[in-house]
Amino acid sequence: RAQEVQAAIQRIREIETELEAKERSSTLYQKGMNLNERQLYEDSMSVFEQAYKVYPDYKILRGIGSAAIGLKKYSLAVSAYERYLREGESKISSATAIRIEKLIETLKRKEELSLKREESLEHFKTGMNLRTQGAYQEAIDEYQQAYDILPSYKIHFSIAKANASLKNYDEAGQSYERFLE
Repeated sequence: RAQEVQAAIQRIREIETELEAKERSSTLYQKGMNLNERQLYEDSMSVFEQAYKVYPDYKILRGIGSAAIGLKKYSLAVSAYERYLREGESKISSATAIRIEKLIETLKRKEELSLKREESLEHFKTGMNLRTQGAYQEAIDEYQQAYDILPSYKIHFSIAKANASLKNYDEAGQSYERFLE
């Protein structure tokens, strides 16, 4: 009988601890939502992560995803939303799940585009450096790689300038025309 009482007391303490953690997490979650609404995404991300550590509730993952979008950290947002769907699977309505799945697909495309943009920009910067060093053909090659990764009419202007420096006036003219299109 004494063991049963002791076990019941222990279980009550565990429940109290869990309720306190849940309440603390809920307070942090609300703070995170307020920060997110004010577009203070770094701060909201930190608070959401804290809330999840205190009491890992799947709903907090949606807040983390939202803050990650605000920070343009699309792969982190995808990860948070995928975990949200997994951890809250039985509690999330099918309509919400469909909206989140569509959002995940959009975020994956944004992440892919963001990576392409970064890679293209690296080639473009390398081309700019090469052009300032007088390595015009190498610059054109870098500009072309940038364009192949992520086409942009602006790159044609730089290709035209490098071709003009090489006295390749026909190619320069064609690039200027593409720039103006």
